[in-house]
Amino acid sequence: MRSNADLERFAYSCSHDLQEPVRMVLSFSELLQQRIGSTLDESSSKYLGYILRGASSAKQLIQDMLAYSRLDQSTMNREWVTIGELCQKVEAATVVSREECRGEFHWSSGDLKLHVVTSQVVQLLTNLIANGLKYNKSEVPVVSLSVTLEDSSWLICVADNGIGIDSRYKQQIFTMFSRLVSKGEYEGSGIGLAICQKIAERHGGSIWVESELGRGSQFYVRLSQ
Repeated sequence: MRSNADLERFAYSCSHDLQEPVRMVLSFSELLQQRIGSTLDESSSKYLGYILRGASSAKQLIQDMLAYSRLDQSTMNREWVTIGELCQKVEAATVVSREECRGEFHWSSGDLKLHVVTSQVVQLLTNLIANGLKYNKSEVPVVSLSVTLEDSSWLICVADNGIGIDSRYKQQIFTMFSRLVSKGEYEGSGIGLAICQKIAERHGGSIWVESELGRGSQFYVRLSQ
């Protein structure tokens, strides 16, 4: 436990300190592209594009690492919030993703109330919904959310009609930096599901997935009351 805490503090420190140099590389590369982009030959333009994409990926990775590290710094101040209120926040956070892929997000059990840290659960759900839209080759990507009350816990199900996951990797996907697809095909840092797992565990719960390749995925999140 001590080594994990030290590692997370180290990750926080590194990612925090890296923000400024990466921001500078990205900002000045964008300025350079605006100033001389049209005058560059094909090879030089391609190389500048590599710099921009690399800096953008580094920026996203740093932001995700900070988000992961900060979960330990957040207080567990829970509040009662309805599924509808949570999903409205998720809907706003994923509006660009849905528009880009012409995807849909549906939810039920809107009046059911959860006792949670709102910002953390919104982040968890946003990650799951965004993944369901991104890892999806359907003509109309669809992600749906439902919640049921079971004994002393809530069971959230986020289902999609995406590309699915090989059952051999159902545990691996929750490991930091774990990627089952190439960066060339799908962008991402490989931290999103690790963040989801950490949030679920901080709420005294768990997360798992049921899926088959080509048949979509159903992510289940159990949160204690």
